[in-house]
Formats: sequence, structure tokens, C-alpha cells
Amino acid sequence: MKKKSIALLIIGLLAAAGLGYYTLLPACNLHSVDVWYFEMFLIVAFGSVYAMRKGIRRQDMKESG
Repeated sequence: MKKKSIALLIIGLLAAAGLGYYTLLPACNLHSVDVWYFEMFLIVAFGSVYAMRKGIRRQDMKESG
């Protein structure tokens, strides 16, 4: 039963990634605002994941700045 739930989870994640790729990925045109919004989204997403993995809290960022 566990392997079945893991397989369903992987299929769901792949479907979500495909949908996100189709809807969020703009054309590569540096003059398009959508490209810059997408870049900002990626920076915030990767920064959030990095902060969670390193255990950095909001208070730590306020104290260091």
C-alpha cells in the first residue's frame, strides 16, 4: 500500500510541475514583464527553500540586517 501511495504522489507532483511549467513559464523576452515576475518568483521560492533547510528564521534576518 505504501508503494502505491508514493507512486500516486510522484504522479501528482509531475502533473503539478507540468501544469506549472505550462502556465508560469513565459517566453524568453527580456523586455517582457512576465519574464521578470517569473525570475522574482524563482528567487523567492529558492530563497525560501534555502532558509527552511538552513533553519533561518525571520527574526534572524532582521537581526543581521
